[in-house]
Amino acid sequence: MRRLLVLVLALALVMAPSDYFYDAVRWALSLGITNGCGPTSFCPNQTATRGMAVTFMHRSENLPAPGAGGPSGGGFSDIAGTYYEDAVEWAFLYRVTGGTTATTFGGNMPVTRGQFAAFLSRQNFLYRDLVGQPFPVDPW
Repeated sequence: MRRLLVLVLALALVMAPSDYFYDAVRWALSLGITNGCGPTSFCPNQTATRGMAVTFMHRSENLPAPGAGGPSGGGFSDIAGTYYEDAVEWAFLYRVTGGTTATTFGGNMPVTRGQFAAFLSRQNFLYRDLVGQPFPVDPW
């Protein structure tokens, strides 16, 4: 909790309430969807990676990690031991994403807007199939 408070206070120095992403970042921080790019910063203009994008989505679902009571999937050779390993296994299992090749995910590669839109669309269909209604959208 203290780390979150420090991060929120630090964000006040680099983000203004008038920034288009201000409320979205505060929302994501409050739910643990993101932790920022360092102990006291968010880096809103930093390019996101495929690993980051899938991790944000996995955390938003609040699901157990594969191997911790959750399902497993994937088998990509480049995710072992990474912070996004569990998220990629979840996303692959539920067809939210595939890899950049048959054996690699490419987690450190920048995520394109098209890739992220595809991930989000597939997550919405997954949610709809599991819950029976579209993914709830919070207009912030």
